[in-house]
Amino acid sequence: MSSSQLSFGPNLQVLSKLGEGSFAEVFKVRSKDTGNYYAVKRLKKKYRSVDEVNRLPEIYALKALQGHPNVIKLEDLIYSHQSGYVAMVFELMDCNVYELISGHKRPFDEKTSLILIYQLLKAIDHMHSSRKMFHRDIKPENCMVDKKTFVLKLCDFGSTRGYNSNQSVYNQPFTEYVSTRWYRAPECILTSGSYGPEVDEWAVGCMLYELMTTKPLFPGKHEIDQIARIHKVLGTPSRDILNQFKQNPNTQISFAFPSQKSIDLRNLIPKASLPTIQLLTQLLVYDPEHRISAGDALKLPAFEAI
Repeated sequence: MSSSQLSFGPNLQVLSKLGEGSFAEVFKVRSKDTGNYYAVKRLKKKYRSVDEVNRLPEIYALKALQGHPNVIKLEDLIYSHQSGYVAMVFELMDCNVYELISGHKRPFDEKTSLILIYQLLKAIDHMHSSRKMFHRDIKPENCMVDKKTFVLKLCDFGSTRGYNSNQSVYNQPFTEYVSTRWYRAPECILTSGSYGPEVDEWAVGCMLYELMTTKPLFPGKHEIDQIARIHKVLGTPSRDILNQFKQNPNTQISFAFPSQKSIDLRNLIPKASLPTIQLLTQLLVYDPEHRISAGDALKLPAFEAI
């Protein structure tokens, strides 16, 4: 069906298709009443009832997180009993961070990079500490930006899950596949789902590097290449960390890693100040138990000027 034939009710005029993923299509629409523009995300799967729709992790998370300045605003939820389709009406933003980096064509200065990362950490801290949820798919495409003000809003909560902070990640594994490979934390790759909210902070570290260099930090071609690239930068982890991961291992990966030393992150981003290197270093900690939380990261000297 072409976007001109699509209808989200008599009040919304479909103008163009903004994008498409495995599970949804996104359209730009205009309200005939107010003239305001919105982004409508229509899920490809059909649902039998409103109750079923309200139980979807994405809808549940969106409703729970509304009101935070760095979470995308859900304006309306449309469910058609006839077709079974669900559409989420969002505020319209200019672009996502991936498009921002591509369009800019050169690295962002440190201050702009930190302003964007600060807002992302604020959204993640709200999810983790106030709502006991984690996103599981933090990446440049899932962060929307206003080009004029550089306001950042986290979106796409389709992978979001709740967690119990008292429970060991080894008792209650999550689904194995999570997040786009380049932003996947080591524990996601090396275990069969034994990971927790710390995966979000790892991805933020990858994004900070990308903003300041225009290049992805760990662009692995597959999981084994991904972990090899991580080891090239952070070095091979200690036997203790690997034994922890082996409690619920990813059986597709042999844990016999060649020994490698870590490199100084200052060599990767020579222009970055020491506080920014400190932030990056604490986000990209191999052992999730020692990785900095979003709340603690916000208090680091790198953000003092912000």
